[in-house]
Amino acid sequence: MLWFQARNFFDSFRPVYLATKIFHIHFETLDFKQQTVRRTLLDQFRFVFTMMVDVYFIYRSIVLNLPYLYLTESVLLNVGNYLSLVLLSMLTFTLPLWNRLKTKEVFQILANINDCDRKLGKLEVVIDHRKHYIISTVYVMCTMCAAMIGTWNAVSVRHNEAWTNITMKAPQVLTVVAIFRISTNFGLFTCYSNLTLLSINERLDSLYSVMM
Repeated sequence: MLWFQARNFFDSFRPVYLATKIFHIHFETLDFKQQTVRRTLLDQFRFVFTMMVDVYFIYRSIVLNLPYLYLTESVLLNVGNYLSLVLLSMLTFTLPLWNRLKTKEVFQILANINDCDRKLGKLEVVIDHRKHYIISTVYVMCTMCAAMIGTWNAVSVRHNEAWTNITMKAPQVLTVVAIFRISTNFGLFTCYSNLTLLSINERLDSLYSVMM
């Protein structure tokens, strides 16, 4: 199938790149033919826009999660739940910023893996990039499904009687969007981190098999 053709590691990583680009987690344009990365004017605009939205979502997270402080009779449990949610929001909403600051390092890791594949090829070690492409596609799809399920569960909790007795309101659209962004940020970050580590481990195993 033409859709699942991959000539090198960069091609096999394309599904993850597209997903992180669409959901505003990475803000660089990767040239798959020349294997270079650059920042366009549109990338700059997307970054500024995303930072403004994420800062607003952090503010909403701090304010709209305040009912957790009164959800049960246990002060320790309430404060723990509230701080966990706020810290999780801050961590996930700042992931795009960290990705922006570490763009060169991330790209260098991918370039090193691709260079390793070329050197392993000279040792007659074949890396199945098509398989990696399929795995990346499936992993991204599973990540997005998990993000939607997580968002649905988080929104459902806010319709429970214990929550509505405190706030007297159902979650707004922006709240749902913020929860979904938390889920996608964390999910896709875990996705490309795991796939990168698995790729490195696969190359090390291949090199070890050659040495043995």
